[in-house]
Amino acid sequence: TAGDTPRDPLRLLSNRRFAALVEDWRATFEQVVIDTAPVGQFADGLAVAGTAGRVLAVSRAKHTPMKDLQDMLARLAVVRADVLGAVISHF
Repeated sequence: TAGDTPRDPLRLLSNRRFAALVEDWRATFEQVVIDTAPVGQFADGLAVAGTAGRVLAVSRAKHTPMKDLQDMLARLAVVRADVLGAVISHF
């Protein structure tokens, strides 16, 4: 991280400059991983998912309710994110 937290991070993630940055990363790197806050609690992850287009869903075993996973998948479908797979962690 660098600098102060912006007042409206969602606006920064939803604008064309962020999309251009992601496109530049795609042209430069084989793999790009962007970690976001939980989709069920914050809209930032949906903005990133919509721009990135591809998503790896992560949940926590014996912690994340099935309903929350279903809601997450429904929200990702709205932004047309392609869910590549899922990771279920147990920590």
